[in-house]
Amino acid sequence: MKNLLALFLKKHFLFLVFLFSSFSSCFSQSLFSDSALASVKVWIGADSLEWLYSNPVSNQYLKADMVYENGLVSDTMRNIGFRLRGNTSRFSKKKSFKISFNTFLPGRRYQGVKKLNLNGQHNDPTMVREKFFYQLWNKAGMPARRTVFVKLYVNNRYMGLYTALEEMDKDWLQRTMGNNAGNLYKCTYPANLVYLGPDQDAYKAVQTSAVTGGRAYSLETNEAEDDYAGLVQLCAA
Repeated sequence: MKNLLALFLKKHFLFLVFLFSSFSSCFSQSLFSDSALASVKVWIGADSLEWLYSNPVSNQYLKADMVYENGLVSDTMRNIGFRLRGNTSRFSKKKSFKISFNTFLPGRRYQGVKKLNLNGQHNDPTMVREKFFYQLWNKAGMPARRTVFVKLYVNNRYMGLYTALEEMDKDWLQRTMGNNAGNLYKCTYPANLVYLGPDQDAYKAVQTSAVTGGRAYSLETNEAEDDYAGLVQLCAA
């Protein structure tokens, strides 16, 4: 009887260990899971951080380290890229940031992504507008962009609640479209998809009013070809 009881307990103990291990493994790969409020902790040299704040319009990545914690796992990523992002948010009290996992280690990804956007939502006191938008976007059948709330710390200083957004890049195209060979255009104000005629240069000439400058219609993939034929067709339609 004792042997049978010991065997029973052993089997069920192993089952529970396996179950917890499987759950933990799945959870650790859930960067965009809403099941827990994770923390993103960035460690960057004081001089580098001061430089970022002193050069708000720069898109230069500076070296930093990151720790991701979600209650079950704690992952450390060395030599990530860290910079400010956004337009008006660059001059707000609550900054927005971008993390790059592959700037200093080409090809590296964390949980399947090369970059992570951290939006401070400085002009939305509710903090929910962008998150709700992408939930509706996903339910409408659009190519899903994953988002999640996180707590951000920089050099052990709590920066507040942030919305972490998946970067729309070739990895995103591959995941959502099954193909990343096409052209991906980023539209920044005053880009409004108004048809400007068949000449591609007319669209390339539209300049953004963002503090970082550049084209309002920015080609994010296949930059060397600089082909805007697809954008012209979209605006014509």
